Amino acid sequence: MNKRKLEVYEIVLGVLMLIVIVAGLMMPKTGRFVLADEVCDIIVIWIGCILVTARIVRHGRASSFTGKMFRGIVVIMLLALSLWFAKDVALDVVSGPESTVLSNLEESQTQAHTGVFSRHYYVMGTDVSGKYLRLEISGKDYSELSGHDKIKMKYYRNTSRVVEFW
Repeated sequence: MNKRKLEVYEIVLGVLMLIVIVAGLMMPKTGRFVLADEVCDIIVIWIGCILVTARIVRHGRASSFTGKMFRGIVVIMLLALSLWFAKDVALDVVSGPESTVLSNLEESQTQAHTGVFSRHYYVMGTDVSGKYLRLEISGKDYSELSGHDKIKMKYYRNTSRVVEFW
């Protein structure tokens, strides 16, 4: 019987992933540190991709050329996936938050796929250039914005996260 033994680094990365998930649940949905929530999501994705890649490399040494080619393609796809998820945060870090006026406001809320911890709140409206925006906000902000028709705000364009509004 071939037992698959967990390596120490796999356990460490798994625990780190759980810590980052819990930290992400506590991160603010709006405010100065709003990108920290997005970074937690990216870290979880990167750790997952690292774990899968390490397993592929560790268990793929004694295989045919076709098997090695397939494993190589999977590793490249995992790298591309990791970079794809990180691109929006990287662009927002480089460009910084933008200021705009949002009018014709609507608020909405949805239950996330996890169901227990994640209720998502959104504000939607039209910015000064006529573009329709849908931005994630906190539950507190959702209550405060109820009844407003127009707000001034700072937000990150690529991740659609609000820094502040007034």
